[in-house]
Amino acid sequence: EETTDDALTVTLHLNPDAKWNSGDPIDWEDYQATLTACTAANADAGWECVQTEPYEQIESVEMGETEFDVVVNFKTPQPDWTATLSRALPAEGVSDMETFNTGWLEHNPDWFTGPFKLGSHDTAQNVITLVPNENWWGDEPMLDEIVYRALDPEAAPQAFQNNEVDVFDIGPDPNGYAIANSTPNAVVRQALAPNWRHVTFNSEAGPMTDLE
Repeated sequence: EETTDDALTVTLHLNPDAKWNSGDPIDWEDYQATLTACTAANADAGWECVQTEPYEQIESVEMGETEFDVVVNFKTPQPDWTATLSRALPAEGVSDMETFNTGWLEHNPDWFTGPFKLGSHDTAQNVITLVPNENWWGDEPMLDEIVYRALDPEAAPQAFQNNEVDVFDIGPDPNGYAIANSTPNAVVRQALAPNWRHVTFNSEAGPMTDLE
């Protein structure tokens, strides 16, 4: 990270072993495609971006010394630049508006990476099973599978007590907290959530229209 009074340059050094499930390496072109997809111009043209503001602050995305070095130049200093650069998508998956908007509606395993991959998807039971990914380039996963089951939040504590699920988020539910504490061999863990809050104001309505 190199910050001046009026600009910011961040250089990412990617792991050369990192690759998508397709076998293609994760390189600077994936970051360039991801970070330049949601410009205001693209959004106005029909790209279905959730937001454009963070990406409007990017001046350019370039290759560094190698294809695994990403140089991102911001127009101004950005205290939260890590959030903007926190992920990349394969360039193929954001190559044009149609692919960006609808290409992800069908599961394309080549566009993902990670220690696990999709094993099965039971729409009737609302269950997704993940299994070890043979294309994963990192440490071998320790679990044979991970099963996600969609549950009504109110049903989660009872499902946990009945050994139907291994973990659930108690949240602010006192009943769930009591059930978790009374379930044999259960452990309740508490920590601050690594969350952030985003508040959007409508600047075109009411008092917000008056800048002063």
